[in-house]
Amino acid sequence: MSRGYRVVVEPLSTAQRQVSASDELCVDVALLPILGEDAMRELLRQELAKEGWQPGADGSREKILKPGLVATLARDGTRVSVSMTAERQVGGSGSSQSAAEHAAAAAAAAASAAVKRQATTTLAKAEGDVRAGLEAAIQRVYLEALQRKARSLGQVESVVRGEAADGSIEITIKVRT
Repeated sequence: MSRGYRVVVEPLSTAQRQVSASDELCVDVALLPILGEDAMRELLRQELAKEGWQPGADGSREKILKPGLVATLARDGTRVSVSMTAERQVGGSGSSQSAAEHAAAAAAAAASAAVKRQATTTLAKAEGDVRAGLEAAIQRVYLEALQRKARSLGQVESVVRGEAADGSIEITIKVRT
């Protein structure tokens, strides 16, 4: 014997939410005033431009390290801030639109901590590379500043650059006055 069944399928409503979180770290930039503070800051801007840092609208310099991760040299050249923004799309579904919105809001709340953790972890991993790149640029700024200072004192005969056992760099510039 066969029986007839009636199946009613009600469409599910869905809703989407965008979850984003950001974190930032700041690195102070201190330069010895070999040529004067403004000249040293300008040398740093030029050196960072060689490494792909683009001018910002407010006179700062910016470099996109990876999607969502941006390093910015402040306009006055005294600080580099690195910010990370992470985003995630979450959704929810339900028998009505309000149930779907409620499910999406719950999913967004649950994902919020994970997105914040992702931003912080990515930023922490990038910090060492940013500091190393900044230190290398500052060393090149010092070398250029010392050479300019030496040229202002007389004719530069030689420039010898060496590295000590402890990893420090030693530069000897001979000047004939």
